[in-house]
Parts: sequence; C-alpha cells; structure tokens
Amino acid sequence: MKKYFIICLGLIISVILTGQVYSDTFSGRAYFDLGVFAYEDGDYDAALSNFKTALKLSPKNALYIQYLGKTYLKQKKYKLAQTSLLQAESLQPDLSELQYDIGLLYYYLNQYSKAVDRFEKVYAHHPNNVLSAYFAGVCFFQMKQYQKAIPYFLVSAQKCVTIKDKSHYYAGMCYQYSGDSLNAIKMFEYVKGQAGHLASQAQRWLSAIESQVRHQKKWSISWIGGLRYDDNVILASPDEDQDTDAFHSSNLLSMKYEWLQHKHYSTGFQLTYFQTVFDKRSDYDSSINIMDVYFHLMTDEISLKIAYRPWYCWFNDESYQARHQFKLNTSWKIDNNFYGTIDYTFSRNNYFLDQTRDGHTHDLTTDLTYQVTPYHISITGGMDISDNSASRDDAQYEQIGVHFNGIWQVNAIFAIHSTLSYQTRNYERVMISSTDNRKDTRYFAEIGMSQNIYKDWISIYADLTYTKRDANFHLYDYRKHTAEAGIKMTY
Repeated sequence: MKKYFIICLGLIISVILTGQVYSDTFSGRAYFDLGVFAYEDGDYDAALSNFKTALKLSPKNALYIQYLGKTYLKQKKYKLAQTSLLQAESLQPDLSELQYDIGLLYYYLNQYSKAVDRFEKVYAHHPNNVLSAYFAGVCFFQMKQYQKAIPYFLVSAQKCVTIKDKSHYYAGMCYQYSGDSLNAIKMFEYVKGQAGHLASQAQRWLSAIESQVRHQKKWSISWIGGLRYDDNVILASPDEDQDTDAFHSSNLLSMKYEWLQHKHYSTGFQLTYFQTVFDKRSDYDSSINIMDVYFHLMTDEISLKIAYRPWYCWFNDESYQARHQFKLNTSWKIDNNFYGTIDYTFSRNNYFLDQTRDGHTHDLTTDLTYQVTPYHISITGGMDISDNSASRDDAQYEQIGVHFNGIWQVNAIFAIHSTLSYQTRNYERVMISSTDNRKDTRYFAEIGMSQNIYKDWISIYADLTYTKRDANFHLYDYRKHTAEAGIKMTY
C-alpha cells in the first residue's frame, strides 16, 4: 500500500511540473525569458523574434510589449517603439522602468518637454535612478532652461562615476550660459583635469571664458608685430626686369574703450595705428591712423553693429588718402552650427596727390559660416560686391568676387587657417586717352597658423600668400608671393 502511495505521489508531482512547463510555454514566458537574455547580450534581432513569439501566445501582456518597445528603441525604430511603449502604458502604467523608457523615447524624438516630464517623475519616485536625473538635465539644456538643468547635473555628477565628467561638462555650459562664469570655470577645471576627449573641450571653454572676461573689460589693448618678405612690392608685370622684392616690418597697435556695457548692447571707440617700414624701398613706407566709434546691439540670435570710421593714410611721409566710412554689420544664428553675416560700408574717399580719384565707394559682403563641431572646423563662404565712383573715368570700377575661409582649431592653443578668393573688376576705361575698358581678374590664396604661447594673451603666427592679377592690358598683370611671421600680444 505504501509503495502505491509513493508511485501516485510521483505521478501527481510530475503532472504538476509538466503542466507548469506547458503553462509557461503556452503563456509565452519561456520565449520572453529567451528574449531578455538576447536583449542583455545585445542581440536585438533575436530578442525581437522571441518577444514577438511570446506576444503571439500572450498578446495583452504589458511586460512583453514593454520589452518589445525597448528593443525597438535599441534599433532606433522610434515610431514602432512609441506604439509598443504607449500600449504597455495603457495596459499597466506602473510597470518598472516603463516611464523611464518612454522618457528615452521622447528624448530620441527630440520632444524634450515630454521627455523631461517623464524623467522628473521617475527621479522623484526613484532617487537612485541617476540616469533619469542626468537626462532630465540634458532635456532642460536642450530647451535652454539652464537654471533648471543645473541641479540635475550636480546630482548625477555626485551619484554616478560613469557620467561624472559629462555631468560636470554640461553643468559648466549651463553656468556659462546663465552668466555665472565663476562656477562655469570650476566645472570646466574639473573636466580639464580628467582623462578623455572632454578634457580638450573643457580647455576650449576655459580659453573662451577668459577671452570673454577680457572683452567685458571697459578697455583692452593689443599689439601685433611682424616681419614679411614680399617678392613684388611694386606690383611689377612679369615682363618687367627689375628688382621688386624687399623685407618689411609691420606694427599694429590698437586700443579699445567701451564707456557703456550691457548684456544686450555696448558703445565705445577703438583707435588703431598701423605702420610698415621697408628695408630698401623707403618710398613704400606707409602708416595709417584709424578710429572707430560704434554702437552694438546683440541678442542670443542676432547682432547689429553701426560704426563711423575716419582714417588717414601716409606714404613716404606724405599725405596720401583720407576716408570717412559708415559701416553697418548684422549677423544672425540660423541654427546651432550655421551663421549668416551681412556687412555694408559706405566710404567717402579723398586723394591728396591726385584729386581726380576723389569719390565714394559702396562695399557689400555676405557670408555664411558652418561650424563642424566634432572636428572644431569653421568654414565660411561668401560674396563681395564693390562699386567705386570717382571724378576720373579710369578710376571708376565695379567689382564682384567670391571667397572661402577655413579655420581648424587643432587643439586648445594651435589653429590652422586658409583663404581662397576670386575677384573680377571692370573699369570705365584704362586711361583717359583710351576708349577701351580695363578688366582685371584677381586670384588670392593664403595658408597660415597661430599658436598661443601664454594663455590667450601672447600668440605667434606665420602666413604664406600668393596673389595673381590678370588684366586685358598686360601692363597691369602681376604675380606676388609673401611670407610673414610675427607675434601678437593682447591684454
């Protein structure tokens, strides 16, 4: 009797266990578990297949639907992820991590206001979910609500080592955009001291802040001194056989003072003196005095600057030219990496040695600048138009050109720059005695480098240039190469 009892008990247990297996298989649990294992191993195709099979057996299981949505998120199939995650929420809104997953979904869809609502709720109920605090900060940052973002970045920096550097970096940007340079410097100084790609980014921010603080001073002064070799000082035609090369030194001294400063406007003046002295062609020695009086309006998106600029030029100690210029410059932010600029100048020209050249000039320049942020490259392309009127017909011309500039900030202290330009100029006549029109084409190329050697105050530079002018009257043709090196000091 005891023997039969044991056999029956074994059969009952076997049936119960077998039934449980059949039940799990029927409900899809086994396929769900296989899907989770594949998901955690990063095999999202296999995970997706198992989750779909599980849902065929249990189509209203909110947990299975949630993981289907999580897998679509990993595959960047955001519309499918949205359908699954919102369906899971409608069935069981209190599922673990579901609100965080939906927050990530909206974050990837750039719907930051919806995303931050989810992340804030998750963090409020689960303070140990540090990533929800971090992403809440990122969302507020993207919405330019920097003051709201800062506390979340400080929390994530304190609680999670793996995102500590990123959190400090974001907090530094938020402080800076909020006008708190002191705390921004503290954040960037921390990141600068760590290993990783953010260290160089933090150094750039520190240099920019230092430069901004210096520019916010009411006054600044700068000096540039250089030595240049010029192989065609007199712009001689290639057919001419004469000595055309020379060395010359140059000095530029500039002082700026702003008597009115505000976050959105400033006004002041700038004085500039520029001098060139040749070693063996003193008749080409020159100096220029320039004064700028300006009013500057600025917001986060647009800038407008109006200036009056009188300047006076001497050649070989003789008065050569005086100009009165009225300048209007406007620039605007198209998006985070794209900027536009329009610059207009009206000049009233007086020539002391040849008054038949007296007249006025209209100059218009338009530029578009694109910043390739990951590589610290800035590319600018634009067009320039000039119309010069003068008393003498052969001094009147119309000019149009295009230009391209590139700057590569290799690291925090070293940069490479280049310029290419092309211009055509059509004169009224080549000379008074001629009825033919003079037409010039000018090509210009430059490449150079600069490097800071002490903070942002002292730097060195070197440039190479090539200029070519072709004219239908060949006596105006010339070729020109220059090489220059110098030092710049700013305070």
